[in-house]
Amino acid sequence: MQYFLLLILLSVGIKALDLDSHSNVVLFWGQSSAGKHYRQPRLRTYCKDDTNDAIVLMHLADFTDPQKYGTLRVNKFCHDIYCNKDNSYGNMETLEEDIKFCQSQGKPVFLSLIQPEVPKAMTPDEMKSVAVKLCDSFLVKPCPLGDFAFDGFTVNFNLTSIAVKERDIFIEKLQENMSKHPTKETDFDFVLPYFSYNESCSIGSDGFNLEEWVNKLADKESKLSKNKDIKVFATFDAMPATLKDTVNFNTISDKLSSSYNKKSFAGVAIWDASRSDINLDENEKTFARRLKSTLRGLEA
Repeated sequence: MQYFLLLILLSVGIKALDLDSHSNVVLFWGQSSAGKHYRQPRLRTYCKDDTNDAIVLMHLADFTDPQKYGTLRVNKFCHDIYCNKDNSYGNMETLEEDIKFCQSQGKPVFLSLIQPEVPKAMTPDEMKSVAVKLCDSFLVKPCPLGDFAFDGFTVNFNLTSIAVKERDIFIEKLQENMSKHPTKETDFDFVLPYFSYNESCSIGSDGFNLEEWVNKLADKESKLSKNKDIKVFATFDAMPATLKDTVNFNTISDKLSSSYNKKSFAGVAIWDASRSDINLDENEKTFARRLKSTLRGLEA
């Protein structure tokens, strides 16, 4: 099976999320993947909306290179409020204001770390050095992007293109350093299996295995994480090319219902904000708002 595995490693933001809730929504923001014809609102707009419980800022340009820690990697449709003509992030003061606003509303903001465009082979010692540098740079303020600190990281690895051993070493080193960090409260908290990467594991297919993830992580004997209170966020594309994950919310409700009340299920994550905004129903409700309503409907 092919999918992305995203890991959230929480630090100071742990108190902002209700970890007993099964209806949390984590929203990925920053790439404006809906395209050049959609002008995505400012980040703070999404933090005013009670649909969203946490934000993932996409992406650090190259987490393996400290020289690039002040640069965000965006697509060609960067929002003009924040970006220069060359699509680099230029107005960091505005972005800083919005991140601080989100955090003041109790919405933790995580920094997305993805594989470099040209993957680099790193030794365990180099991985440890990068992990230390990341924590020391972004979990305290000021950080390279402004006078604020992030609440943690997401780590995004395409399991088809990176050695599992290398991935596990980096995650271990990052966890190890975060556990010693003065702002750290818990170990490795969330895993986000991405079910929309291809049709074989989309929510409309027989390969959709959220319940398997939930059960494995609820198993106290599981070796997937040292943290036995780890939570799962089912992660969906707000507008996949096939639309199989968005057309029928009754299907989504049915698929989530078997896992919803399990202790390890915490909610959903959505990629991304712009795609959610343009995926509207007949009542002008976004994909994120409809999915939030679906989760709340399962509470009964």
